[in-house]
Order: sequence, then structure tokens, then C-alpha cells
Amino acid sequence: MGKFERIGEVRTMHNGLSARIIEYYRYSNITVEFENGMRVYNKHYHEFERGQLKSPLVLTHVDDYVDVYNPNLKFSFMIDADDLYVLDDTSWWKHRTGYIHGRVNGKYVALHRYVMRLPEEMEVDHVNFNLNDCRKSQLRICSTMENRKNTRIKKHNTSTMKGVTWHKRIKKWQARITSDKNRIHLGYFDTPEEAACVYNEKAIELHGEFARLNTI
Repeated sequence: MGKFERIGEVRTMHNGLSARIIEYYRYSNITVEFENGMRVYNKHYHEFERGQLKSPLVLTHVDDYVDVYNPNLKFSFMIDADDLYVLDDTSWWKHRTGYIHGRVNGKYVALHRYVMRLPEEMEVDHVNFNLNDCRKSQLRICSTMENRKNTRIKKHNTSTMKGVTWHKRIKKWQARITSDKNRIHLGYFDTPEEAACVYNEKAIELHGEFARLNTI
């Protein structure tokens, strides 16, 4: 068989996925497409022939989104099905900040910003605070100030509730909230649940849809 006649040849790799040759270069180098839609580029034909090629990603389609798992780096993220093109643009990895990062056109980008096509002066808020979830339904464009409203409980918090801490001198639970860089005192309460309820009410009033509420 002539080497260019091998285009379209299908084999099953050792990992159980079938793969098909879609391009052939000189020196017997090939591009292979796996049955899950992933491609590996510039591999030697003998690796394909021996079943040694591995899919760089594992794609699981769920309704209208795709769960993308990187078996080599052992992390996963979610994107909308119509954003699968981002997998061809670059390789993505888990940054130490927790965000999914890649390098596109010589510039480092965060995946959640990339799928939203944001202007640099705007930010993206993860609605459910899952940094691996880059589905557009779970992202919203916002200002820096709005983004700060949807933050987690601080590490030094003495309760499990946002905006609620134990006041040692008064020996009650204190509720406070920050708005426009101003700390607002909401009162002292006998239980953290009472303080959390007051915090939630004020958060809705001040922060609206960006309010991160306590579950009570």
C-alpha cells in the first residue's frame, strides 16, 4: 500500500479507541483522528500501526455540553458543545490559581475569558464558583467590583457562614458586609444562623444577582 493510500486507514489503539489517518506528510508522519473527535498531529505511522497512539483528551458529551478530561495532567473542565473549537486552538492546563489556562497567538489566556470573548477591561464571574465550569450559562460578564461581590468565605472566618464571625469580647455572632469597599456592621446575634439570615437579606439588597448567599 502506498503511503498516501493509507489516508482513511482505521486501527484500534491499545486504549480501546479506534483511530483514523486523516493526513499524511513526508517521512511517514501522520495526523490521526480518534473516534472521540480528538486529533494528534505529526506522529509516526509505526506508532499508529502498533496501536501506541493515545488520545490527548477524553470527551464526554452530556446534553448540550462536553466534559473534557486530560488523562495526562489528570484534570477536567466543562465547555459548551459549540465551544469545542477551543480544543483546536491550543492545549489547556490547570493553572496554580485554579483557572484553566492556554496560550493562543503567543498570549496566555484564561479559558473562561476566551469563550466569552471579553474586552480586557471587563471580568467574568463564575456563577456557581466552579472554576472548571466554563459553560457560558455559568459565566457572566461583570465589572471588577461586581466580581468581588461573589466571593468565598474568608479563610480567617470563625464560622461556616459568609459575613458571620464570633466576637470574643461581646460573646455573640457578628454580621458584617462589605459594599463599595465600606464595611457595614449589621448587628450581634445569639446564633450564627440568625446573623447569616441578616447578612443574606442585606446582600440581596446591596449586591442583587451577584450576592453570594449562605445556605441556612
